[in-house]
Amino acid sequence: MQAFPKKDWTTIRQGQHDAPGISIIKRLCFHLFIFIAVLFLAAWQFLPVAAQDAATLTVQPPDSTSFPNMSVEFKLLNANNQPIEDLQLGQLAVVENEQSVPVTSLNQDYRGVLFTLAINANRELDLRDAAGVSRYEKLIDVLRNWASHRTFKGKDALSVVTNEGTRIKHTTTPRDWITALESYQPHFRLLEPNVTSLESAIQTMREVVVPFGVDKALLYITPPPTPEQIAAVNALAEVARSAGIRVDVWMVGEALFLANEQGSALVALAANTGGQFFHYTGVEAIPDPESALSALGYAHILTYTSEIRASGSYPLEMRATLTGLEVSSQSQPFYIEVLPPNPMLLSPPATVTREPIAGEQDDAGALTPAVVPLSIMIEFPDHHPREIVASRLIVDGVAVEVINAPPFTAFSWDISSLNESGEHTIQVEVEDELGLSAATLLTPVQVEVIQPETHSRLSWQQIGLIAAGGIAAAAVIILAVWISRRLWQTRQVKHIRNRFFKAGMDPSASRDKMDSSEKVVYAILLPIHTVRNGDEDPGIKITKDRVIVGSDPERADILLEDTGMIGVQAELVRQGGTFWLKDLDPERGTWLNYKKIGTERVRIKAGDLIHFGNSGFRFTIGDRLSAQKGTVVKYDPIL
Repeated sequence: MQAFPKKDWTTIRQGQHDAPGISIIKRLCFHLFIFIAVLFLAAWQFLPVAAQDAATLTVQPPDSTSFPNMSVEFKLLNANNQPIEDLQLGQLAVVENEQSVPVTSLNQDYRGVLFTLAINANRELDLRDAAGVSRYEKLIDVLRNWASHRTFKGKDALSVVTNEGTRIKHTTTPRDWITALESYQPHFRLLEPNVTSLESAIQTMREVVVPFGVDKALLYITPPPTPEQIAAVNALAEVARSAGIRVDVWMVGEALFLANEQGSALVALAANTGGQFFHYTGVEAIPDPESALSALGYAHILTYTSEIRASGSYPLEMRATLTGLEVSSQSQPFYIEVLPPNPMLLSPPATVTREPIAGEQDDAGALTPAVVPLSIMIEFPDHHPREIVASRLIVDGVAVEVINAPPFTAFSWDISSLNESGEHTIQVEVEDELGLSAATLLTPVQVEVIQPETHSRLSWQQIGLIAAGGIAAAAVIILAVWISRRLWQTRQVKHIRNRFFKAGMDPSASRDKMDSSEKVVYAILLPIHTVRNGDEDPGIKITKDRVIVGSDPERADILLEDTGMIGVQAELVRQGGTFWLKDLDPERGTWLNYKKIGTERVRIKAGDLIHFGNSGFRFTIGDRLSAQKGTVVKYDPIL
């Protein structure tokens, strides 16, 4: 066995070389200084973060899915890039569009940690204790135990990088990570330390784009760098800091390096990136890696009630009031679309007929129906469903029914007081919780009133006079017929009659003939957004028992220029006074009262809404629109 030379106690190690000429007293003072520095560093790394003097607040644009209830994600870090925990709702404020808005809740959501172990190996890691266990084996045992017991969730991923290359990259399986770590068994005493593993690990983590809230953490196990490597370590520390990578350093080596630039470079690497520094000589208690990661991977979620009432782009600022400090930050301006609700009448009747109730002809006021049921559908064009607080039925410009509690979509139009025929306009207006309101289009409804027959009581004298008058009238008629027949047979009349026929002038031929080209209008398709004015008739007249609707001028009877239309879209058929509709193109679709129909015929009635592609029409039986004169009236909201 080779004998090692006896160590000279008049020398100490500085960096990687021996320096003679230092006395015993100076040596003891130097070691005392190192001991104090180690105690300071050990206490410093476990001190609570006081970071209110340079906190950083990062705010994301808000999520408007549940508008007007908005949620915004943020991260609040202290001066050491550590998350500030135990935030309270009262410490936070939101300023939306330069106006303070009420905050409602504060939650924390775990997103994940992208963790990488970088190993810079050399003989320092292979030094063994009295039991023959190396420093590296002790460190690996702690990491193995941590990975096997940690609960992985969210975007958690693990990597191992050495100076020789990447052992495993971004795995979500702890067992695979442990296997890759255990398989790394180099000849430590032949390795020269360098910064390759640190550089590769930082570069690999920089390339990964992670969702907001996912943190990147790197554990660097290394001996002290050589003096030539200090500049590279400092440069990589700045790269990691700018990339948001937290670097924890486990330095394996003698304590004396803490007093020179070699150890200081590693201390600064951890401090400048928000990490922790741990010095290991083989006997210290190795920290649990989870203690450094427990606060990472979280995003705070703050909810507030928006005061926005119109579409546009708006700024958002968030403020946090901490102990002795107020920090604020703005998100990128966000755009939101806010529109009033859109109510639509469903199948309003074109005509309502009031007629006497059967068996009550003697009662002049007994007409039915007395009430017309109406219903609406409410859409939100901005795709932000909200509560409706009021809806009103407006007839001829007057609100006749107001609903202030659910359901807001059903109405009963009382027509019991209408005893004369006439046209009336109906409209429904709704208001949502934001105070935004809108109304349906003015819809005309013709009310036809059939008055009951009156039965007068006649006296016997009146009946006799009527009978006598009838007999006298019959006698006059009989006498006139007898005289006409006698005259028809006279010679003079026969002569005139013969001359008339000879000239080819048959009186029966003088009757007017009906114009065969005149067509009967069975129904009319009136565009939904058309307002009739004067004699102009914008409707499409149905004059055949079967018509085809489409965009092909050679095959379609009703030609519609619509980008959502095909050559042959739908078929409209009249059978025995009943109209039927079926779809010829299920891909683009035909809708009846906002419901898609199929290739089977469905019955349609007056007042139904029909959509062919993007073109909408109201279906009207017969030429009822020809006698109507539409006018344009300025609309003033009731609400």
